[in-house]
Amino acid sequence: MPRTAPKPLVANVPAALRRTAELWPERGLHVYDGHGVKTFLTWAQLLARAERVATVLAERGMAPGTRLMVVAPNGIDYITVLLGAMCAGVVPVPVTPPRQARSVSLTRYLASLNRLAVRTDCTVITAPGEDETLTARLAADLRWDWVVSTSTLAATVPRGPITTPATLDGGTAYIQLSSGSTGPPKGVLLSHYNILANIHAIGERLEVTEDDVGVSWLPLHNDMGLVGVLFFALYWGLPLVLLDPDRFLKAPHEWLWAFTHHQGTLSPAPDFGFHHCARRAKRSDLEGLDLSTWRVALCGSEPVVPTHIRAFERRFKPYGLRSNVVIPVYGLAEATLAVTFCELGRPLLIDRIDRESLEQDDRAVPSEDPAALEYVGVGTPLADLQVEIHDSTGRVLPDREIGEVFVRGHSIAAGFVQHDGTTLTDSGDAVATGDLGYAVQGELFITGRRADAVRLGDRTIYPHELESLVARIEGVRPGSVAAFGVPVDVAARNRHLAVRQAAERAQEAEAPHATSESELLVIAVEVSDGLDHEQMKGVILEVVHQHIGLVPHDVRILSPLSVPKTSSGKIRRFLCKQLYLDEALDRRERQERWQAVTQITDRARNFVAQFGRRIRGFFDGSDV
Repeated sequence: MPRTAPKPLVANVPAALRRTAELWPERGLHVYDGHGVKTFLTWAQLLARAERVATVLAERGMAPGTRLMVVAPNGIDYITVLLGAMCAGVVPVPVTPPRQARSVSLTRYLASLNRLAVRTDCTVITAPGEDETLTARLAADLRWDWVVSTSTLAATVPRGPITTPATLDGGTAYIQLSSGSTGPPKGVLLSHYNILANIHAIGERLEVTEDDVGVSWLPLHNDMGLVGVLFFALYWGLPLVLLDPDRFLKAPHEWLWAFTHHQGTLSPAPDFGFHHCARRAKRSDLEGLDLSTWRVALCGSEPVVPTHIRAFERRFKPYGLRSNVVIPVYGLAEATLAVTFCELGRPLLIDRIDRESLEQDDRAVPSEDPAALEYVGVGTPLADLQVEIHDSTGRVLPDREIGEVFVRGHSIAAGFVQHDGTTLTDSGDAVATGDLGYAVQGELFITGRRADAVRLGDRTIYPHELESLVARIEGVRPGSVAAFGVPVDVAARNRHLAVRQAAERAQEAEAPHATSESELLVIAVEVSDGLDHEQMKGVILEVVHQHIGLVPHDVRILSPLSVPKTSSGKIRRFLCKQLYLDEALDRRERQERWQAVTQITDRARNFVAQFGRRIRGFFDGSDV
């Protein structure tokens, strides 16, 4: 069906901020920090701060088109610097700040920053104002032309009058780093038009009005938080309530209370956010809660688990939450953000399909079998986008045949920064998403990531199903299960005895096991402290065997915080596989290895510093 491109109200993101500041001068941001303390800033005040930062950057010599790496947690300073860079035509590259400042983790973090800086051509960086250790380490690195804390930059007074470019071209607005769930993050070059076209189409599908109020705890370093929350509210002129992501994990009920205090109406979150809230919010923290104003909850970023959504709506219905308030959506950074949305108020559309047809024939055949697989419909494309399902030859597939999802349209990224630093520009062709799925009368269903699918002989296993299954076992930490495949020839050389032991157990039980020519199935699981690891392995092996008729070749029981995740909470299965093969999957093993690396690095740094002092002493005569 032909579609009409959306018509954004303005030409670029700074123009959207100016328009909102003029039309709704009393509206703005309510930003809560990690201690629950609120700061309010009107859109007009934010504009004034951003223009001041833009002037400082210009005085510093940063010309339009140059790139600024922004490393800071959610907050007013981060938002000010990001928008200030965009006002000056400088291209910001938002990066997740380090969660911990231990020597080991900081060394690894700095190494990743340097790799990103090379790939994205950044020589100027802002660092979290409260993290003096990080700022000092960055300042000591000669690769950076300028290192400044975000708070310092946001508070700096320009030497001359505040000036802003009269117009900005339609070039790159900012560089969004992809999640890194299936490989190293790549830079997505998003233009102002990409952003505006996407959030305009989102607003039309949401039937947004001037009475809407946004509420979010999402990090502003990923596309869902930055584009779907901050830029969306800024563009449509909505009041916005921002909560601290780490505080949400500790006190999820505060997300709900924000709707009561601010009459919130719109909020996006990944599936785990709804699940976490339903599980962890205590009844004693909910007395007086009123969720009756909440009209749309967007669920995206990861597969939707129907039981999680039903549990969320059932748990909070007594507090005024509407039925069918949660709607599944699908998107990706390469398409700016959103690709498909479900209809507002529609119940979850669940397709039950035959397991054998999916795993062996790549077809989604409807089934009433109790063991049938369930997939949730994620809606139809937004007004400016088209979705196609392709096979490996590029042929467009008919309904219910599984292939890779391709997307084309006006919000497709203008280009990409590859892992080697080269830049590819958009050719206008459909973009491969890396996701596998199928369509039914225009409705999209996602079965999994192409890079994550595990080939076990003539079967294709999608990790998310196994991860959800294992996560329901008592003692397993929620959201901390990773299923992935490893090549047979590599695993054969691996020193893990569990591979052989799993095969022996399967033989004793006369159960089929994955001995294909291609891959072996591994499941990594974080469990609560104090549990018997061997007993947990036995339970997991039995549950998986009963469910899919296979015995995993290896089950690794891990300490908390071992399974690597993206900043938005996605499991990084690609990295899990690499760490497994390196025998460094458990967090304690990684710490021991990096501690050794850090000690060597620190000794080398001290030697260089001492050598430099001796050289300087020789030339000034103090060391003769």
